[in-house]
Amino acid sequence: MDTEIQHKVAETARLRDAFQKDAFHILQLEETCLKKARNVERFNHPGTHTPKAVEADLAYYRTLFSKLKFNYLEQTTKERFLRDLMQEPPVDIELEDIQEIEAGNLVSKKELKKRKTETQVRHEQIDYTINSVADGYHQVKSEFEEVAPILAEIAELESQLHELEGDDTSNQVTIHDTLRGDIDTCRDETARLQRTAEDLEDELKRLATQQKSEEAFAAEAVRQALTKDPQVQELYDWFTEAQNVLATLFGVRLLKATGPDSVQIIYDYTEKDDKYATLDLTFTESPTFAITEAK
Repeated sequence: MDTEIQHKVAETARLRDAFQKDAFHILQLEETCLKKARNVERFNHPGTHTPKAVEADLAYYRTLFSKLKFNYLEQTTKERFLRDLMQEPPVDIELEDIQEIEAGNLVSKKELKKRKTETQVRHEQIDYTINSVADGYHQVKSEFEEVAPILAEIAELESQLHELEGDDTSNQVTIHDTLRGDIDTCRDETARLQRTAEDLEDELKRLATQQKSEEAFAAEAVRQALTKDPQVQELYDWFTEAQNVLATLFGVRLLKATGPDSVQIIYDYTEKDDKYATLDLTFTESPTFAITEAK
């Protein structure tokens, strides 16, 4: 039993010496880190803030953190081992416990790896979102700078539009009054023309009635003249036949003498609606018989 205790004491002394050496090694690493940190602070000025410099510093601190973490875990494990050795009775660790711990460590490692992967993915998503937001911000800012003059111009145009609307209202009132006066004038003129047209229609009907009575009187005079002179009857028959020929060939409905040297030809004469076309011919008495006027 004494031999076992002495063996444990010797092992404890050996572990204490190793712990002191490790503590001295940790102090050396800490001093080295402080020196490097001072060097970084001394050279840390705006000119060195470049992506490559930042990546180099990040890689350096990651390596340093890994070393410190490993040293811390190693030191903690040694301290725990020493405490376990100093306990009475000593704790016996069986193979099943080791296998169970290793299985738990394996599961923890897988979970840690999974979480690291998720963290990396989220980190990439955050970087992408930040870049997208920054690009969108710059784009919106540039678009706003482009739109600002247009908005000012729109406001100015709206003010001018309001002014023009006020002017247009007064102008429209004036134009409306002018148009109303013109419409009233046109209505009066239309009424006057309608009255004139009615008067002309009445006059036309009166003249048509007078013409019919005069034509009847002329026919009666011709009839009486024909009964007195056979030569006149022959001339009248020839005139009637010639008038029928002209009506058939040229559409002449009436041919009458309006004077000693003038003749009136009426085309397409219809007694139903009193529509006809007339041609007045004026002759001249000369060695060469000719028409001097036609209308």
